[in-house]
Amino acid sequence: TQASYETTSVYGHGHPLYYNNVINCLRGEAEPETDGREGLKSLELLIAMYLSARDGRRVSLPLEY
Repeated sequence: TQASYETTSVYGHGHPLYYNNVINCLRGEAEPETDGREGLKSLELLIAMYLSARDGRRVSLPLEY
């Protein structure tokens, strides 16, 4: 099988699956694949990467607010 890294959107292939899960959870048809705490970890990692690129330095996790 060949992998294709071309996407039809800047969001890649993961967002539609996530949104489907959210909709199905709101309908009572599924359980959340992730919770807010786990989502916050991803967001914190993205923020740390932006800070590191902007400031040209290492950024430790967890972030200190």
